[in-house]
Amino acid sequence: MEEIVSTEPLEKEILSDARKKAERILKDADGEVVRIGDEGVERTKKALEDLCAHYESRARRYRDESMARLPLEKARIKAAHIDGLLVEAVDSYLSALKPEERDRILAALLSRAAPLVGDAGLRVRYCGIGRSEAEGLVKKGLPHCAVSSLEEDKGIGSAGIAAVTDDQNLTVRATLDLVAERLLDEKRGELAKTLCGEALNL
Repeated sequence: MEEIVSTEPLEKEILSDARKKAERILKDADGEVVRIGDEGVERTKKALEDLCAHYESRARRYRDESMARLPLEKARIKAAHIDGLLVEAVDSYLSALKPEERDRILAALLSRAAPLVGDAGLRVRYCGIGRSEAEGLVKKGLPHCAVSSLEEDKGIGSAGIAAVTDDQNLTVRATLDLVAERLLDEKRGELAKTLCGEALNL
C-alpha cells in the first residue's frame, strides 16, 4: 500500500519563497520610486534655476538698454518741446501782425518769383485777406504779370495767395504758413536761443 505524502510543507516553502521575493521586489520598487522622485525634484529645481537665470538675464538686458536710451529720449523730448514752443511763438507773432506788415511780408515773398513769372497770365486765389488786398499784393510782388482770374479759396488754409500761370507751368504761393516755415528753417537756432535760453543747456 502506497503512503500518501502531504504536500503541505512544500506549499508552505513555496509560499514563503514567493513572499520573500515579493518583499524584495516591493522594497526595490520603493527604492526606485524614491530615486525617481529625488531625480524629479532635482530636475525641477534645475529647470526653475535655469528659468530664473534666463529671465533675470533678459530683465538686466532690457534695463541696460532702457538706461542707455534715457539720454536720447530726454534729448528727443526736449527737442520736441522746444520745437513746439518755436512753432507756437512764430504763429502767434504772424497772427498778431498788422495788415500792412503782413501784406509787406507776403509781397516780398511774391517778388522772389517775379523773374520767373514775368508777364505771364495768372489765376490767383486768396484766403484770409480781402479781394483788394489780394490785388494789391499781386501788383506789388508781381508787377508785370496779367491777372486772368481772382477768387477767394478758403482751401488754401492760411492767409495769403496762391496762383498758377495760365499755362499751368508755374505755381506761386505767398501765405503766412509758408512764411512761418521759412522763418523756422532759416532762424530756428536763433529763435530757440532767444525764446528758450537756459532750457537748451538742461
